Amino acid sequence: SSVTCPACRAVAPDIEQTILEKARLHAARANRHGLGEGERQQYRELAMAELEKVTGSNDASLQFHALFSKAGILLLLNRPHDASAVLEELIGLHESGTQTADRIERMLDRAKELEDSGQEEEAERIVEEAGMLAGKCKRLDNHGFDAYERLARAKEMMEDWEGAKGVYIERMLKKMTDPTVGTPPQQRMMWMGLSRCMYHLGEYDKAINAGTAAIEMNRHFPQVHKYVALSQRASGDLEAARRTMARAVNYETPWDDENKLKVLELYNELMAEA
Repeated sequence: SSVTCPACRAVAPDIEQTILEKARLHAARANRHGLGEGERQQYRELAMAELEKVTGSNDASLQFHALFSKAGILLLLNRPHDASAVLEELIGLHESGTQTADRIERMLDRAKELEDSGQEEEAERIVEEAGMLAGKCKRLDNHGFDAYERLARAKEMMEDWEGAKGVYIERMLKKMTDPTVGTPPQQRMMWMGLSRCMYHLGEYDKAINAGTAAIEMNRHFPQVHKYVALSQRASGDLEAARRTMARAVNYETPWDDENKLKVLELYNELMAEA
């Protein structure tokens, strides 16, 4: 809930969010073109100093938000090892909360059975215990997929292709037991990530299949065709790679001139090959 100023009753700024925004700003400045290494390091240190102000909160919701934001800023600072450690901590908290939620559900089922059999006092005791657990049960939204995707990205930045592939498959794909698990953008990013990993691992047929699934979900997304084409070329089918990038030229990001140039560059590279 919002905090109001006792004098003017205006809504006070969210201090934690303000700190995180300052950290993001410093991280973005550290990545600007034209800066010397000394200036970059100064902005990195400023970003980390801001992050330290929001870690260690006793409030679980604030702790989740701070850890997730900290990981994103660490990725901006090109510190994937540190980001990975933060995300593993966050995911551990989320998975512990998921286990607690499952336990609460079993307790409530048991309470209903007891109530139906006339054991109301015992049923009330179990419901009260479940309520106490619920107050401590915190989980990430969207089944934790935002954190899983960020963890996979950190592993990709470290060129840990097997590790990233494992996150995409074990922590995302295998949890997609029905269409409501994971948003469509999360599902598409998972397929794109799998395609990248499979390509770098030399599993070209799997890379093509995963990338094709992403294209079918959104053929306009930036770089969605790239690893399908690269895998087709690597597996010896240059003509298929050319066709894939021809479709990319036609469909990918008509609104984004910078990405269109990248697409055209790969298309021209493929067309120039013997």
